Amino acid sequence: SSVAVIASATEGFAQANLGQSVDGSLATFAEVVTQAKQANLHVRGYVSCAFDCPYDGAVDPGQVNGVVERLLEMGCDEIAISDTIGSAVPATVDAVLSACASSLPLSATALHLHDTRGAALSCVGAGLAAGVRTFDASAGGFGGCPFAPGAGGNLATEDLVDFLANEGFDPGVDLAKLAQATDVVATALDRQPPSKVWQRLRGTSC
Repeated sequence: SSVAVIASATEGFAQANLGQSVDGSLATFAEVVTQAKQANLHVRGYVSCAFDCPYDGAVDPGQVNGVVERLLEMGCDEIAISDTIGSAVPATVDAVLSACASSLPLSATALHLHDTRGAALSCVGAGLAAGVRTFDASAGGFGGCPFAPGAGGNLATEDLVDFLANEGFDPGVDLAKLAQATDVVATALDRQPPSKVWQRLRGTSC
């Protein structure tokens, strides 16, 4: 079992998403993490708006590392560096990972990407080159945040699995069965998934 706490690298998003300052939210999360660790739960900490913020603009990588360090200090086992609005490119992924490298082990690093500008897979490539091996994705590419105006959906799991296979990795996921699972979600939402690989498998397009 596991729990997650979702911090923000910026004050603007912290106030919009959490109704607290960065410091206030981290103090709240420290109490949650303490209780979770007492219950022997795995804790994942997210750092939202690690690249750009819809309210505060570009984010300094050192600012991200500051939040990462505080999440690790309170006992988080893993940190998901999160591109909440989908603005990251390989160069900014490299910059943030480099800024966090001295405090955040690669074994505890994840990338959480959105595909607003179609650059999520190139960011996965940058993460792989840096040694990251954990990436978030969602069935079909559905998802998003009401406090991240203009942001696209999450990186589609189908697209990620297909990309990793083409890069020579074995993600251990049956793509056909994954697409079937996405069918269920798409039917429930009455929406066509953004995933390019799902569309290819189903012979459809946007």
